[in-house]
Amino acid sequence: MSRDLRGKVLGDGGFDFETLAARHAEGCRFVVEPAGPDAGDVQCLLVIRSDGRLDFPSADHEMAEAADSDRLLLLRPPNGTRHAAVREPVTAGAA
Repeated sequence: MSRDLRGKVLGDGGFDFETLAARHAEGCRFVVEPAGPDAGDVQCLLVIRSDGRLDFPSADHEMAEAADSDRLLLLRPPNGTRHAAVREPVTAGAA
C-alpha cells in the first residue's frame, strides 16, 4: 500500500470496525462486482480500476467516479436487505 493511503479514513468517516463487525454478523458479505447502477447505495470499500490500480473511497481525498470497466469491492447485505445509514463516529466527551 502506498504511503499516501496509510492512515486515511475509509469511506465517509462513519464506517468503523464496530459497524463492519456488526454488519458481518448480520450476514453482510464482501463481494466484487462490476461498477454500474446495480451497486446502488451499498457500502463501497475499494474500486479496482481496469488498469489494476486500487482506489480507496475516503473522506480524505477526492476520487474519480468508477468507470463501467472498473470493479467494486462491496459490503453487500444478505438477500437484498438494506441497512440504516452508517452511524456517526463517537467523539470524545459525547454522551
